[in-house]
Amino acid sequence: MCAATSAKSAGFGSLIKNFFSDDDATGSQQATQGSKASQTNIDDRTCVYKWSSLSCQPEDKCSIQYQFGDVKPSQACRVSDTGDHTKTPQQFHLAYAGEEAGTGMAIS
Repeated sequence: MCAATSAKSAGFGSLIKNFFSDDDATGSQQATQGSKASQTNIDDRTCVYKWSSLSCQPEDKCSIQYQFGDVKPSQACRVSDTGDHTKTPQQFHLAYAGEEAGTGMAIS
């Protein structure tokens, strides 16, 4: 019974730690902040909520935009509609993979 209690408390501790982490909404690992700020292609994974400044980073491209289902600020950190990044054309790459044409496709 004691082991079950400690397992529950460890799970709760990791839940709290995850809640206050600086991870983005997708949970994907990103490069350092300097390289993110210089990226041309911007999407919501680029935006990261920083608890130290209580704002989304990079500030010139991201802002807090709550939507239904957002529980914590890091989930509401999204690309803003203003800024010079909206003037930069976004590139989409279409690739086919497979023995026969049309058997595989990836869009990035």
